[in-house]
Amino acid sequence: MINFLLYILALFLAPFVAGFLNFIFLIVFARVIDLLKRKNKEKILNIVLSIESFCAAFLTIIFLDRLLNTFKLNINWFFVIALIVLFLINGITRIRKTTNQDRLFEIYETIADIVGILLGFLIILI
Repeated sequence: MINFLLYILALFLAPFVAGFLNFIFLIVFARVIDLLKRKNKEKILNIVLSIESFCAAFLTIIFLDRLLNTFKLNINWFFVIALIVLFLINGITRIRKTTNQDRLFEIYETIADIVGILLGFLIILI
């Protein structure tokens, strides 16, 4: 029962950790983002922000693995699937709430989140 609660706690913490890491990467990439906004390079800006989202999701899964390892638990497929579903629900909600011109960015970011989670899990398996 305790193991289940720890997995639920880790799933609850995942969006907050990813959001915090997104904020840190946003600060790191701030000059590049500002330059791309001024030059009106929308596609490159979307790619840079997707890379930022990918890095945050990748580091989130690595962090959650280390957190669960402190309690002698491992990340398993069910946890990863639940995390992907959580990020997909979040992404679909963001896509629905945005205007037409920003939907492509939200789609890129959601795909980057999912790929980051999957790649992080594959790195953990190796």
